[in-house]
Amino acid sequence: LPLMLYVFVDYANSDQRDLRVGFFNLACLVMLKLVESLSMRHWYFAARRSGMRIRSALMVAAYKKQLKLSSLGRKRHSSGEIVNYIAVDAYRMGEFLWWFHSGWSLTLQLLLSTAVLFGVVGAGALPGLVLLVLCGLLNLPFAKMLQNCQTQFMIAQDKRLRLTSEVLNSMKVIKLQSWEDEFKKQIESCRD
Repeated sequence: LPLMLYVFVDYANSDQRDLRVGFFNLACLVMLKLVESLSMRHWYFAARRSGMRIRSALMVAAYKKQLKLSSLGRKRHSSGEIVNYIAVDAYRMGEFLWWFHSGWSLTLQLLLSTAVLFGVVGAGALPGLVLLVLCGLLNLPFAKMLQNCQTQFMIAQDKRLRLTSEVLNSMKVIKLQSWEDEFKKQIESCRD
């Protein structure tokens, strides 16, 4: 597509303008964009559908495993951890296909685009590429901070789910002793 755009711009800037060549270039550009758009939508749909199947299979497997856990296994893995396995970890595994294929395809697109850029512009492309690399490197600390925040969020969510599960399992005792307000305060303090 970038090469076709280059041909189209080159035709527009040239002195010799055969109308048939112009319409042919335009038709090729439209067809290439249409094929690109359809193939990207198909790839996106297939990756998401496969991810949903993986996610569903993992959720079912985790649920079946939870039903078969012994009392010792239930002590080792709280309900909050199991809910995290089902909700978060299965989601991440389902997203893996999309991210994996995005990684290699975007790398390939970047390399090919850089090659085309050097072929068309020459050494004048270097300042733009240096700036692009610098912007990418400046994003690394922010990505690390985001990862740390997500880890802290998961730990807090696990703690809150564990406490909520404990309260639900002990509901009769809590009601009998009139401890509802105290446990409500504990759960709400975990949200902050």
